[in-house]
Amino acid sequence: MRQFSESFYIGESLIYGHIGELLIIISLVAALFSFGIGITYFSQKQKNDVLKNTAITFFKIHAYTIFLVFGLLIFLFYTQKYEYHYVWRHSSNDLPWYFILSALWEGQEGSFLLWMFWHSVLGLWLLRTKNELQIGVLSVLALIQAMLATMIVGWQIGDITIGSNPFILLRNELNIPLLAKSNYLELLKDGNGLNILLQNYWMVIHPPVLFLGFASVSIPFGYAFSSLLSRRFDQWTLSVMPWALFSIGALGAGILMGGKWAYEALSFGGFWAWDPVENASLVPWLILVAGVHTNMIYNATKHSLKATYLFYILAFAFILYSTFLTRSGILGDSSVHSFTDLGMTGQLLIFIALFLIPSFFILAFYWSRLPDNKEEEKTNSREFWIFIGTLFIAVSAIQITFSTSIPVWNKVFGTQMAPPINANEHYNSIQIWFSIIVLFLMGFTPFLKYRSQKIAAIIKTQGILWILSILLATVCIYFSEIPFFQQYKVGLKSQNFRVWLFSGYYLLAISSFYGLIGSIWYMYQSKYYQKWKLWGGSIAHFGFVLLILGALISQYQKKAISFNTRGIDFGKEFDDEEQTSNVLLIKGQQEKLTDYSLKYTDQKPTKKGAIFSVLFKDLKNQDSFWVYPEAMYIKEGENMRLNAEPSIKKFWNKDIFTHVSSVPSQEKNDASKNERPAKLNDTIFTTREMLIFNDVLVTSKNNNILDVKASLIRKKENSNDEVIPVDFQLNTKSGQTTNPEITSKDGELKIAIARIEPSKQEFVFKINEKNPLNEWIIMKAIEFPGINILWLGCVLLVFGSLMSAYFKRKNVNS
Repeated sequence: MRQFSESFYIGESLIYGHIGELLIIISLVAALFSFGIGITYFSQKQKNDVLKNTAITFFKIHAYTIFLVFGLLIFLFYTQKYEYHYVWRHSSNDLPWYFILSALWEGQEGSFLLWMFWHSVLGLWLLRTKNELQIGVLSVLALIQAMLATMIVGWQIGDITIGSNPFILLRNELNIPLLAKSNYLELLKDGNGLNILLQNYWMVIHPPVLFLGFASVSIPFGYAFSSLLSRRFDQWTLSVMPWALFSIGALGAGILMGGKWAYEALSFGGFWAWDPVENASLVPWLILVAGVHTNMIYNATKHSLKATYLFYILAFAFILYSTFLTRSGILGDSSVHSFTDLGMTGQLLIFIALFLIPSFFILAFYWSRLPDNKEEEKTNSREFWIFIGTLFIAVSAIQITFSTSIPVWNKVFGTQMAPPINANEHYNSIQIWFSIIVLFLMGFTPFLKYRSQKIAAIIKTQGILWILSILLATVCIYFSEIPFFQQYKVGLKSQNFRVWLFSGYYLLAISSFYGLIGSIWYMYQSKYYQKWKLWGGSIAHFGFVLLILGALISQYQKKAISFNTRGIDFGKEFDDEEQTSNVLLIKGQQEKLTDYSLKYTDQKPTKKGAIFSVLFKDLKNQDSFWVYPEAMYIKEGENMRLNAEPSIKKFWNKDIFTHVSSVPSQEKNDASKNERPAKLNDTIFTTREMLIFNDVLVTSKNNNILDVKASLIRKKENSNDEVIPVDFQLNTKSGQTTNPEITSKDGELKIAIARIEPSKQEFVFKINEKNPLNEWIIMKAIEFPGINILWLGCVLLVFGSLMSAYFKRKNVNS
């Protein structure tokens, strides 16, 4: 409370800080009371309804105070109360009103509050569900909320800080002379502002959906933990199913929205980069999917209860672990998405230990007492193959976790393992095989019955499905130019052999079509028997298969349709691939490529720098369309970084993805920017033309003078070549140099040899242009065939999961 004991400052609205801190404290105390009273009631043999109602009342108090804190912060952002550090740090005067929410959850404090907001909503909804475990789950949720509340209390106890308070005053957080003045608010004209990458409509909706998914995972965990605590081992698996299916839909939607944001807002040309933070969200979803399927097995056959407990606990465990990864700062060097460390690493570890140690201890204690169907699953039963599928999903999650956690292993064990250099290649080469197996099982298992089935009964149907799948995959692979075969290295004792087998991509295509056709056929059969309400799972499977198939087609077939036809050296920041796949567009000039002609026509200033208008014309059918990529330079320390926002032209069968790779710098020119290193026969580019370092003659004169004569051939469009001789003299005794500046015939260029670097066999030329061309952009264009298959799959996956959750809930209630 130190901020309220300071002397008066003009214009500060301290009342909101008072109210905010008080509400946080009330929410923390109410959550602890709700947990304590609720767990007391839950553990009683003779139930006391007074305790139950009291626990519910305290949880409601907690939930409503969280809503008030959330609303209060929105108000402070909307009214631009810059006396509060969190508002100043994440907002600014020019921030549109619709990005206030993005600013609110940009920082750790706001994202924790968002997480608590959804827990409160889910907790209140949980109170509408009447079952014996309700108060137990609510108590677990209250304890989670209490721990999250400690992340935003901002208490200082000695040298220990507990949490980071969003209502701390700016003058108590920053020690600068301006804030010592009583009228500092009159002098403080603006806030720090919102990260330019987050000023995107996806950042308004993606984080809330993702955190709804994070919060919803707590409910299946709460059911599992409560049933263990009360020893009601077989009375919860029906009630938990709607919640678990909802969680799959919500968390899946959040992850997929993040991919859509990356695709539309980032310039790497894709939707998934296996970034550690992306992986940290994916792993809990995979584990939860495995848990839902073992839950289905138990509800049908009384098998796999132990696995269900394990998966639901692990799903929540990985939510907490992902929180630690993204907020402890440990991924700072390996992920652009992670938060900086606010000194809460210890709290996060306590948070993890508080829930996971008791959970796994109780699970281990009751492991032998958990009900288990003693009859072995038969290999021709649905439950057997579903369980096999869950094992492959779990192993897939373990592999992702291990590689993602390399910075953690290095920190804990003092190792120096390097994260994968090429993350896409590393994960894809492993995960493709898990995908093939899981997709095959998704197409196969729905046609089996629980407990047992005669294999002969489905051979005919499966044979037809397999033939259709192979035919469709073959056609797809053929026209997609994806290889049918690939070379594998096989080691046998001391000898290595190379064999050609079907490529993983071909097998993935076969298993994808098998899953697609199987889902469609199963839904047809369900409709025939008036079981359309059971379509949810098949629709989700269908969507997942489309997602994988769309990813395969779009990623393997994607190609650059822009080319460096002039052979221009774009600079050291462009690697070899980027050098060839970018094109220089000069304003008003048409650039013809293989399939399209491009013309950069105009630019307009925007908040994100400038928006560039580029006209595409299809050379085959003469159709034309516009793209409008944006770009601006952002200063980062001593350097300038180009922030580019792509523009995407959508067609029914493909996307044309464009982004600006370079624009004329707004910095003042300095001498170093005019220096161009070159070796003999190299080409040097100015903004309008090219120079070829054609020849060099070195002679030695008396008095230790070394005379160097370099010859540059100037090539200019619609003009004859001009030879420009450039002289350089070096006194080898004194070290003095003479490097006169030579002017071209038309006076447009002034060239001198700045220095010679014998070790590199390079000459460094200093070139000044009289009228440098500043109206140009370097742009990259990528074609993504079949990308809409992926997005359709995303929608169907989420819809199918939520549809299943809805009908499961109706069944449970009835």
